[in-house]
Amino acid sequence: MLLQLALCLSFLLPSVLAAFTRNDRICWRRDCVTRTDAGTLCFEPEGNTSKQECTDSFLKNLLQVHLTSTLGRSIIYYDDEARILGAATWAIPHDMTGSVFVCMTGQFVDGTTQHRTICRAAHGDDDMGIPAAHIRECVSDETPHQSGNAGCFSLAGAEDDDKEWYEQPILAGLFWLLGVLVTLEKVGIWVDYMAQTVAALLPGLVSVFIDVFELLARRWRRAVVPLPMQHPAAIA
Repeated sequence: MLLQLALCLSFLLPSVLAAFTRNDRICWRRDCVTRTDAGTLCFEPEGNTSKQECTDSFLKNLLQVHLTSTLGRSIIYYDDEARILGAATWAIPHDMTGSVFVCMTGQFVDGTTQHRTICRAAHGDDDMGIPAAHIRECVSDETPHQSGNAGCFSLAGAEDDDKEWYEQPILAGLFWLLGVLVTLEKVGIWVDYMAQTVAALLPGLVSVFIDVFELLARRWRRAVVPLPMQHPAAIA
């Protein structure tokens, strides 16, 4: 419980010693981490930078973890088991025993809708411009599943294109309409069944009502017996 609370606070509150604090713009080969006017740290890749095939199995897996994350953050730190440590404001502890990795997703600054994600080993705060920080690094141009919740990037219409065929809005509407038709058919079958049941029971119910009415009439006739005429007594 305390770990979950600490993780939530790491996303919501700025750290005193955050990972990117010294400058408003730190770059490596024209791929930059910049601070927006709103104070948010975002990754802004340059579209024409080189991209090599990833041969690091852990980083290849970490890329998929980051791309499919529901948080939609531009910059996230992970441990050596691909567990989230914090966002861009998370400070790397000096006494950290395990390895730390950082993944950064951004939209190309050339105005296209293409995205780039870089996952690499993190060596310390503000290490974006250090060449040694990019020795163990993997790059992917795959579109992330979630848009940037902090306003760093958007999917710009690619969100629907990345959905499975059965998740497309048109098909979803058709499936919804089909479900409505099936429901109406079920209601119609139920109404027809109830009508047939009532029709089958109606003659018997009418017969019961008639028998009850006749029984009450007979009892009423027996109870109401004609009384003899009584003449008033003579007046003395």
